[in-house]
Amino acid sequence: MGPSRLRASLRGRLVAIAIGVCVVLTGTSLLLVLATSSTTERVAANARALHWTNAAVGTASVARVANAQAVFFAVDRAAGFASEDAFDRAVEEAEAALESFVSV
Repeated sequence: MGPSRLRASLRGRLVAIAIGVCVVLTGTSLLLVLATSSTTERVAANARALHWTNAAVGTASVARVANAQAVFFAVDRAAGFASEDAFDRAVEEAEAALESFVSV
């Protein structure tokens, strides 16, 4: 085997190794992209669930406070401390808060 054939053979091997490395790097990159997109989707789904949970809990808290206020105004009205108008407004607010809670 002459030096030119040896060089050609070595060059062919180097090209084959370079192509193999490129294929492995490309495959690894694609796997990394797929893994990242899958993780991102799970994070987004968890964030949506957390957002809806926070919205429901917040709305439930507002409804609970509005109902408590209506009860206190009912007691105060019965004792003569609150006007009928104040009681009616408290009941309207409690009803609106309950409607908001149901819609969540």
